Amino acid sequence: MVTNEGLMPVTGHGWRIGLNNMMRKEFKRRWDIRSILVQSAVWLFLLNLVLALVLESESGQSIFMGTYTFTFLTGLLAPIGAVFSIHGSIINEIKSGTAAWVLSKPTSRTAFIISKLIVYGGGFLAIVILLQGIIAYAQISIFQGMMLPVIGFLGGLTVLGLNVIFYMALTVMLSTMFRKRVPIIGIPVALIIVQAFVLGLLGTEVAPWLPYLFPGSLGDIARQMILQSPMHAEWLMAIFISAGLSVLFIYLAVWRFRREEF
Repeated sequence: MVTNEGLMPVTGHGWRIGLNNMMRKEFKRRWDIRSILVQSAVWLFLLNLVLALVLESESGQSIFMGTYTFTFLTGLLAPIGAVFSIHGSIINEIKSGTAAWVLSKPTSRTAFIISKLIVYGGGFLAIVILLQGIIAYAQISIFQGMMLPVIGFLGGLTVLGLNVIFYMALTVMLSTMFRKRVPIIGIPVALIIVQAFVLGLLGTEVAPWLPYLFPGSLGDIARQMILQSPMHAEWLMAIFISAGLSVLFIYLAVWRFRREEF
């Protein structure tokens, strides 16, 4: 493969051919030091500054209110941020002709899609879920005067991470199907908003199990895991549905992109 650095050996076989080079290229373009620092600062402001204000005003209920605030904000804002982060990664390259140029080299179309998900998703999860989660854990523990259970908190962060992966996979799939930004951004964001403000009412009034069919319930599940609530079958159902749909979206994205004509 030819890059700005010159000739680079292509590794991998089958669908993995060119994957390492694509990931290296994407990482250098997407996650430079400035970008990492700026995004870390933005998410620190959106999540943990708000959390600090809530903890300061609710010192008597710091575990519950802190956990609720962090999981609610992360469950709502992180998927929206993920959609905006990855939505142009494919259509921009298709429109500019970069995708056709890259795929004329020894790089598979599957590697092209997977590299986007790994680099964008991995960096976003590290900054928004892992880093902000560690800061939130420290804040809540300090205000409470005791350490939160580490295993439960890590379980909650994992569920919040699955929520992000779901919307990234959905956005990538839509990016292979549409050439306009409106549906690529609008469909996932509309789904997030509808779940946040409608499914809770339907679950209360119509069917308590209904919200667990959608990834919008993952924020609530994460909160319950952090608070060490007893495990419910509905949690596993929601986790497996979200994970299964994420895999399906990635499969459909690869399937559709393989049939794209440049």
